[in-house]
Amino acid sequence: SKNIAALAPSVTGGFEGVVATSSYPGDLNVAVGPFEVISTGNRSLAFTWKDGSNRSTVSTNSFFGASFSEGAIFDPRAYYDPLHRRFLVAGVNLTSSTSYLYVAVSKTNSVTNGWSVYKFDMPNITGTNTQTWADFPTLGASGDKLVLSCNMFTFADNTYQTTTILALDIGVMLNGQPVGGGTYSSPIFGSVVPACNLTNDNNIYLLRASSGGSSVVNYWVLTGTLVPFAPNMTNV
Repeated sequence: SKNIAALAPSVTGGFEGVVATSSYPGDLNVAVGPFEVISTGNRSLAFTWKDGSNRSTVSTNSFFGASFSEGAIFDPRAYYDPLHRRFLVAGVNLTSSTSYLYVAVSKTNSVTNGWSVYKFDMPNITGTNTQTWADFPTLGASGDKLVLSCNMFTFADNTYQTTTILALDIGVMLNGQPVGGGTYSSPIFGSVVPACNLTNDNNIYLLRASSGGSSVVNYWVLTGTLVPFAPNMTNV
């Protein structure tokens, strides 16, 4: 057996990330690029250099350019994609009858050189109004795909309906162009988390851990092309 603790790197310092000011728990998340760190909370994002200096904060709505009439953007998720050398940030909002998923892709490997922002109408994402709103977005990337997942609940009584998975063409998003792709409904209850590939492989794995103390873990592989749209999600 190995002494795992002995393999852990030494902690040489630290600094404060985003500060939660409302909507607890904060659903905190961190993305680390070559120069900067993004830390996210339920209503805001903080940007710093990797030594904690040059700190700035912004509300989630201001960051995505979203109107507060759509509701506050919550559950933001951030990831630095080393394969494409970009930051990826997602968040959702809702009113009594609307719910949008926002996705931002940095234009370079730094947070300071602009973002391309995409907006998805989640109740109508499949082409039919499902009367549901999106919660708890997750995201991952492969060589050709940006994959996102959202749990969908009814507007009427907040009952869980399904988990919707979006597979998008990351190549055009890196250039700020209109994006194509498609959606799936997860075959099983609960949050699904896409992997973040470290090699240029177009296949991407998705993972779900069962709730209620179960030790069961479900995972799938998403393969196939996006243009034309013909991916396949297979239980592994």
